Amino acid sequence: GASTALPALSGFCIYAGISVILCFLFQIFLFLPLLAINLWRTRADRFDLLCCFKSQEKHEIDKPQGCCCCIWFPRLNPPDGMLPKVFEKVGEATVKTIPGKASTLFVWFAIFAAGLAGVTQIKKDFRLEWFFPEGSYTKKFIDL
Repeated sequence: GASTALPALSGFCIYAGISVILCFLFQIFLFLPLLAINLWRTRADRFDLLCCFKSQEKHEIDKPQGCCCCIWFPRLNPPDGMLPKVFEKVGEATVKTIPGKASTLFVWFAIFAAGLAGVTQIKKDFRLEWFFPEGSYTKKFIDL
């Protein structure tokens, strides 16, 4: 694709190839080291957001205990297991009840219908002669 005569396709293929390579390199040289640094921070009982402060309590890696929203006012920290409880309540309302299922299906159908309506309004402006270089015999033939 990158060696094609079509400049737009060639540019896209080069851009896509470089993007895939950079994504791979970022995962190896950025994500994995940051994951290792996070493991060191966790083992040292340091907070998530303000990692220069240590926790007074010992936290085991296998048993997470919420986040550190506020060091100076610990009562403002959310209780442990808050996120699973929120997901459970939202799931009870949206997935497990008939009105929730119906409203979820309605919303996704509305998004699908809006997408279909948008697709039908796409204008196509295509000329075959755009793909041939100036002075080529094919372009001269099409211009006849």
